[in-house]
Amino acid sequence: MKLFIAENIKKFRKEKGITQEALADFMGVTFQSVSKWECGMTYPDLELIPSLANFFGVTMDELIGSDKIKNEELINDYLDEYDRLEHLTPQLYIEKNILAEKAYKEFPYDWRIINMYRNSLFCGYTEPFQPEKARHICEMILESCNIDEYRYYAIHSLIYAAHLEKNEEEMEELISRLPNDIYILQSEMREDYAFRENKAEKFMLQTQKNLMTYLEYAFGKMMNLFEDWRNNLYTLEQRIVICNKALAMIDLFFEDGNYGLWTHDIAIVEESFAREYFRLNDIENGFVHFEKAVECCVKSAKKPERFQYTSLCFDRVVYEKPKHTIEDSVEMYLGRLGHPVYDRVRDDERFKRIISLLNV
Repeated sequence: MKLFIAENIKKFRKEKGITQEALADFMGVTFQSVSKWECGMTYPDLELIPSLANFFGVTMDELIGSDKIKNEELINDYLDEYDRLEHLTPQLYIEKNILAEKAYKEFPYDWRIINMYRNSLFCGYTEPFQPEKARHICEMILESCNIDEYRYYAIHSLIYAAHLEKNEEEMEELISRLPNDIYILQSEMREDYAFRENKAEKFMLQTQKNLMTYLEYAFGKMMNLFEDWRNNLYTLEQRIVICNKALAMIDLFFEDGNYGLWTHDIAIVEESFAREYFRLNDIENGFVHFEKAVECCVKSAKKPERFQYTSLCFDRVVYEKPKHTIEDSVEMYLGRLGHPVYDRVRDDERFKRIISLLNV
């Protein structure tokens, strides 16, 4: 449990307009002791708490920050619950939004809660989209919040709003305010620091995490090429070649088949791959990838929530399973099977057999 006595001593002392030395004289301690109290390096002895509270004219609960401790626990509960709720089903979308609104009404001053509420407004949890409310939250973050991560998210959200309004000029201005590769820069700095400090294990872990980030980035870009159906710059055959390269890249890094977090992504890719083959009327290859997709979907849902990768490239990285149930994963996957391209194979016994694998 975090105590807030350090910051409260400093706050109350400054409100009284006295120095650390003056407080130390009153309490019969050295000014170094007061300095350590305010830095959180040490706490005052228990017998000094009543005298300190009396000196500042506050209760002992106010000095210790009991109310703030309780609020901190409630805030953390809200944040944990929000992360726990996946958004794979319409009902969970609603639950996330209700939770975010409730937390914001209760703690409208806490930046963590404000950022959570911003996320709820912009990620489709609130229907219909409320641009004025969403913009107000983002502008408040940019005006008053000094947490770079939240400011970064706020700019991204405003870009999304400008995109919906087809305001290209505003979008360009907002994009120019984003830091270049903020997450990659930060992770590279952590890797460099560990190297300079000769912290071998920490260096190796951060290097593997960074490699995973670059792999995710490259994989995502390749899938953007594969899903080029909007512009038709590639033929179906060319897009299938690109998809094969993306899957081969995953196999290259995960030579032992222990895909971890990637198993769910591979299920989605294989399903898209199958649809392309069915669209080309290549039924045999379509079923090969369709079965792989369903197997990966079920395998992903059944994975334990936490285990370590065993691939040589990532053997220090711990897999953290997204907190959704097997029912959520299967329900999401079944939703994809409503695509019209499956109409040509729904009566095929192979389709029925593969679909039965989802009855877990």
